Amino acid sequence: MEPEHLYVMALSTDPNGAIHSLKVGRSGHVQQRAASLSVSMPFYINVLATFPGAGDLEKTVHGLLE
Repeated sequence: MEPEHLYVMALSTDPNGAIHSLKVGRSGHVQQRAASLSVSMPFYINVLATFPGAGDLEKTVHGLLE
């Protein structure tokens, strides 16, 4: 099984790109995940950072951001 990558995405409903929130998650294919999210959500999505092989840290990052 391919390791998952940790990602941070910016979400915006503003066509000019003002960031409204961040999405932290994990995926084996980050760009494909961003594309699928942009189809199913009314947001502009921009991948801010990808941490290869660090998908197992997703819950830790969510906890730190709370």
